[in-house]
Amino acid sequence: MRNLTMYSIFAKLQELGFSQDYVMSHGLPDWWDKELNTKPLAVLEGASCIAENLNVDLKWLLSEEK
Repeated sequence: MRNLTMYSIFAKLQELGFSQDYVMSHGLPDWWDKELNTKPLAVLEGASCIAENLNVDLKWLLSEEK
């Protein structure tokens, strides 16, 4: 299993055309701090917010598949 980071999630979203800046401003909550990008539990919460706010499948977002 890969080490889950926000950077891996940003990479998957970039394949769909979402820039990192867009995800940061429209997908993540206002309180999100870049220091959370490498904390697995925080990344899970961030991924859930992104999935809901950008209408992306959470299971796909967290999977290792492209």
